[in-house]
Amino acid sequence: MDKFKKVIQRYETARQLVSTLKEKRRLLIAECESTNLIPCPSGYGEVETGKLCLTSAFNELMETIEENGPGYDYEETLQIMHAENRCCDHCYESYGIKIGPLAEARKEFGNAKRQISRIGKELIKLEH
Repeated sequence: MDKFKKVIQRYETARQLVSTLKEKRRLLIAECESTNLIPCPSGYGEVETGKLCLTSAFNELMETIEENGPGYDYEETLQIMHAENRCCDHCYESYGIKIGPLAEARKEFGNAKRQISRIGKELIKLEH
C-alpha cells in the first residue's frame, strides 16, 4: 500500500503543478497587449477585440509557409516577432511556460496516471 500512496502523491503533485502552470499562462495571455476588452453591445460582460500575439505568430507562420514552402517553425516565428516588438512579453513568456515547465509537468502527470493504472490492474488481478 505504501507504493500506491507514493504514486497517488506523485500524481496529485503533478496534477496541481499542471493546473498552476495553466492558470499562470491564462493570466499572462489575459494581459496580452494586442487585445483589449470592450463592453459587450448586449450590455452583458465584455468582448475581447484584437488578436493575441500567439495567434498573429501562427497566422504569420502559415503565410510564410504558403509563400516560401516548409522549413519554418512556430517558435522561430514567435522569437522574430518578439525581437521586432510585434509580440508582447506576456505572450512570449506564456509560450516559454508552455514548451518548458508545462510540457515537463504534463509528461510527469501522464507517467503518474499510467503508473496508477498499472497498480490498479495488479490489484484487480490479486482479487481474482
